[in-house]
Amino acid sequence: MRANRWGQAKREVIALKPLIVERLESGVTTRQVWLELKAEGKVSVALSKFYAQVKRLLTPEPAGRSGRAPILPRSTSLIAPVQPAGTDITRADDPHFAKFDHNNRPDLDENW
Repeated sequence: MRANRWGQAKREVIALKPLIVERLESGVTTRQVWLELKAEGKVSVALSKFYAQVKRLLTPEPAGRSGRAPILPRSTSLIAPVQPAGTDITRADDPHFAKFDHNNRPDLDENW
């Protein structure tokens, strides 16, 4: 048995797409299509790889999905701004900053 090259199933299914779609629409099963194409020597891949590529070929890709990560606009910054040394980054008027008093210890009776 000869080994198939990487991507061989995808190439074979894409090349035979019109024939495969026509046969499937006429009511023939995917296995029967593979058996017929295998007997004619048009495909050389395993049945499982043929199934996977036919499924991928016939399943529509969801809108907005290209398989790549989205490209962010240049104005979007993923890095937090750097504060110059010696400046106080806590602001009493800003509710988004946490305020910690490290010297304040809670009363144990309140917690337990």
